[in-house]
Amino acid sequence: MQLIEGALLTDAVSSCASAWWCSSCSSLLCHPSLFLLQIQSSLILIGLGIAWLWASQSRIKETRRIRSAQKTGNPFAFVDVEMSRLSHDVQRQLPKVSVVLAVKGSIGDAGMDNWRSQLVTLYGGAVEYIFCVESEDDPAYFAVQSLQKEMKGVVDIRLVVAGLATACSQQIHNQLAGAKVASEESKYLLFLDDDIQCHPGTLGSLVKAMETRPEVFCCTGYSFDIPSTPSVSAYAAMAYRLPLLIGMSSGGPAFFVWGGCIMLRLADLRADRNGMASALQRNGYSNDLILTSVAGVHGCKVWCPPTAIFPGRMSGAWTFRRYWNYVRRQIFALTTYCSSYAYRTNHVGWFFYTYASLAVTIPLIPSTIHLLLFLLSLARSALLSSRPLLLQSGVTDVATIAALASSGLVGGGRPVVVDGRTLWWEWIVSRSFCATGLAFSLGHWACIGIAALLGMRLFHAVITLCNLLSPEKPQIRLSKLSLSLGVLGMLMNLALLPVIAVYTYLQPAITWAGIKYVRKSGLVAKVRHPTPQLAPPPIESRMVSQKLLDLESAAGGLIGDEFDGGCWSAPHEKRDWLVEVLARVPWSKGWAENMEMLCRSLPSIRMARSVSPKLKKSG
Repeated sequence: MQLIEGALLTDAVSSCASAWWCSSCSSLLCHPSLFLLQIQSSLILIGLGIAWLWASQSRIKETRRIRSAQKTGNPFAFVDVEMSRLSHDVQRQLPKVSVVLAVKGSIGDAGMDNWRSQLVTLYGGAVEYIFCVESEDDPAYFAVQSLQKEMKGVVDIRLVVAGLATACSQQIHNQLAGAKVASEESKYLLFLDDDIQCHPGTLGSLVKAMETRPEVFCCTGYSFDIPSTPSVSAYAAMAYRLPLLIGMSSGGPAFFVWGGCIMLRLADLRADRNGMASALQRNGYSNDLILTSVAGVHGCKVWCPPTAIFPGRMSGAWTFRRYWNYVRRQIFALTTYCSSYAYRTNHVGWFFYTYASLAVTIPLIPSTIHLLLFLLSLARSALLSSRPLLLQSGVTDVATIAALASSGLVGGGRPVVVDGRTLWWEWIVSRSFCATGLAFSLGHWACIGIAALLGMRLFHAVITLCNLLSPEKPQIRLSKLSLSLGVLGMLMNLALLPVIAVYTYLQPAITWAGIKYVRKSGLVAKVRHPTPQLAPPPIESRMVSQKLLDLESAAGGLIGDEFDGGCWSAPHEKRDWLVEVLARVPWSKGWAENMEMLCRSLPSIRMARSVSPKLKKSG
């Protein structure tokens, strides 16, 4: 049947070639198995979105309770919504709490602000703060001493040198050392991470939960990471932790323990109730997973108050390498275990997280390709819409035109004119394109958008509650967060998480805060600490140089002829030697202020306990 005029036949075939290619690729992406994968991925995304919606509702409910109490005459509702609990008689009867903070490394301004938020509390009972470091050459040692001076007479701060860990993680080692020296008068022990911002009423809400529910094994909370830089890697790290927030959002019973905030009864820990102290000491790596396992084995209840949510600013430059190491440390914890129960639960969590990430990521590939092909077809149709294909008069059989369109002879997004009547290119595209696959792809991406919007709703609910709980702090602005970076970060995390999980499972070692841990049979088998570096860096600060001149006479008085022996080949050698000597002088009255200033200016100098006998005698 001669339907197309001869002059237009070649043009028809060439104009439809790309449309036929798009149609063929689309048909390949319409296999029923791909549809099943897209359905599974969409269901996971919708389920995640519903869980985020539920988690946000509990935070919104608590926000409304606080605002309602403020409107009814309780201006301190952010501390406790029950006005009667704020009376002096009730507050002075609250039990004493020992707060243990395991700290390490250089502490910047943001870290000091977090420490102050943990020290300044509206809790009416007695509180002692125990900062634990691994050694005196840790930069955190001098930061804590500075804080002791700043808070002297206001807050009870103790500094404990725990020593180097050999059979467990350094964090657990420091925390147990702090628990050993805690006051006998303390009823509760609180382990806190040093990089979270607490609220004035945090301590009171945790104690209230423990006091009103004697059956509770421990109280916990959770941090809410907030990217401070527009980095996809930072948003990817945030996306990794966001689903875990669901387990802490019931406003009551929690699914697991978070190691950054754990309140226990001090007597229970010292009596090794349910074997929790033994489990921590016995080659433990992750305190939260160990205590979660202990609670699960013995049927103990874990509680998370709705106000126990702590904003944590993700400061610094978040590179891809930092994200990779961060997620590796989190996954490494799931590969450790202290019992058969922990082995099952941790590996189930590892498998579920890995499988869910794969189930969401793999169908994204055909969905994205399908949408790109569809957009390519639409773009081509728009370009060729002004060049119609004319069919011979009398051809009005729709089935014939559809057959020609599907075979690639006509159509391809160009309007077909029959007897002066135009068949719109949308109709031709819908017949020459896999409409079912396109619908599934559009639905899949719609589910991603819905999950992202519900995640942002959770963001808004948590940030609003945090601002309400800390009215004295600068308010966190949701406008600084980027929805597009959030979606990209979520997709990046989903795509890389299976790779990181498998790689971490196969690698028996991890480096955390400069310390290398080697895993064997679910426990920490080896702990390798870095070799201390005593060589001082060049001094460029005029203030430091002047301070060294001031200290030179004092050092000469202590060391004598050895200092002024005239054996220096260059002036800088005398200065560098002086720095190293000063770094080895024992701490004593009169030297603390100068040494603190010096070590703040030269943070890489490692303070050494091994000093020469002559210096010990002089000190």
